[in-house]
Amino acid sequence: MTNYICLILVFVLVVNGDEEKWTMKTTRDGLDSYNNCVNELNIPADDVLRIEKISDPLNRQILECVYNDLGFYTEGIGFRVDRIVQQFGGGPVMQNVVTMCIPVGSNDPVADQIIEVEECFRMEKVGGYQE
Repeated sequence: MTNYICLILVFVLVVNGDEEKWTMKTTRDGLDSYNNCVNELNIPADDVLRIEKISDPLNRQILECVYNDLGFYTEGIGFRVDRIVQQFGGGPVMQNVVTMCIPVGSNDPVADQIIEVEECFRMEKVGGYQE
């Protein structure tokens, strides 16, 4: 029983420690993340300029990288609804919109889920980084 309680406490500390490290992102953070992801993925600038649709294969790779980099998606946890809600203004209305846009229990590739979220956010007029 003591081991079980210790395990729970360690889990809580790890999760809380992770939450404390995350901060709201600025427009500069978003741009830096995008540029870093393009560089990490070795995508030539000319190819980036040719991206026309959100569902473009290159854009899918970039968005998945950006969501991970900004802390909006974490492997093993999934979408970080709390962070996304906080980033886009908080409150119960934003909580409902973000929750509605996040695919629950999807087995689709992460990039497909992110595209679905982005399209939903655009329809619901959610967006922007806090300045």
